[in-house]
Amino acid sequence: GPTRISQVIGVAKAYTTRVGDGPFPCELKDATGDAIRTRGHEYGTSTGRPRRVGWLDATILRYAVRVNNLQGLAVTRVDTLGGIEQPKICTGYRYRGRLLEEFPLDLRVLAECQPVYEELAGWTADFPQVTREADLPAACLCYLQRVEELVGCPVMLVSIGRERSQTLERKPVF
Repeated sequence: GPTRISQVIGVAKAYTTRVGDGPFPCELKDATGDAIRTRGHEYGTSTGRPRRVGWLDATILRYAVRVNNLQGLAVTRVDTLGGIEQPKICTGYRYRGRLLEEFPLDLRVLAECQPVYEELAGWTADFPQVTREADLPAACLCYLQRVEELVGCPVMLVSIGRERSQTLERKPVF
């Protein structure tokens, strides 16, 4: 395998999506989920089918950080959560009355899990003049900081739109 890789950066949306069947504890089957799906253009490329969407699942993201030995994250589609009054982050699961803070590897267990959420303040819907991290709304910066704390990995890049120029470097990548 590769022997000279010095840094691995993972990529995650600011919310969670899933294609197909299977457990999805954070799935939003309501108007908020519909709004995220519409704003994020979460429809299958070839089929046009709506993707399943939900709040960011820090539990599974923390697991991905650990098993992939990530040194940083690129969080995409942060703009999609703009305009949501109180975005949530899943910090763990309840399973048969117990709190699970680690991602369960058994999908039968995951299917019975209820998400434990932390609510955060929302931010405005658009970032038309944002060209650097300092220009982001304070609530958006708090969201990104909380993601870092929950997953134990720095958010190095943030995308706030579809254009390449709308990707902000929060921390030096290389």
